[in-house]
Amino acid sequence: MRVSVSVNRGSDDPKERPSAVVLATDAVSREQEKITAVLIGQAQAQVAATLANADSHDTKALGLLGADIAGVALLLSNHGSLNRFWWASLFPAFLSAAGFAWTLMPRSFATGPAIDDLYRDTIAGPALDANVAVLDALTQAIEDNRRVSDRKRVGWALGAVVMATATILCTAYLLVVR
Repeated sequence: MRVSVSVNRGSDDPKERPSAVVLATDAVSREQEKITAVLIGQAQAQVAATLANADSHDTKALGLLGADIAGVALLLSNHGSLNRFWWASLFPAFLSAAGFAWTLMPRSFATGPAIDDLYRDTIAGPALDANVAVLDALTQAIEDNRRVSDRKRVGWALGAVVMATATILCTAYLLVVR
């Protein structure tokens, strides 16, 4: 919102401004503070959702990695009753396990501004400046977290697609070519 008031004040001192100009400027500033406060809440919710989504990917990857290991154990325990190419089924299992392990690798997520730096930088200024600084830091955290989450998703998708495809193809092959 932009307020444009043309007043011949003769001075830039805020104490000498006409009261109508001060009231209009204060109203705009309060509205901007309200808007940035709402945006900060939304940005914090997006950061929290990103972190929860990362935890969800880790949980799914752990479950499918366990299923992958169980499949390898089943294959190893029954390899005597299978054909001589039973070991070929191990390659996709290891590839999918690598994808799930990639998903589980520790990664650093951003959670927002460094509070001590923010306090030092904004304590002497208006609340709007602090809100804008928080919003900038949260926006940067959302962008950084998106890149980290994309890498986790790639590993999970690789593991899941290879596992599903290998399960279907290897099961069909091992059953047909006995």
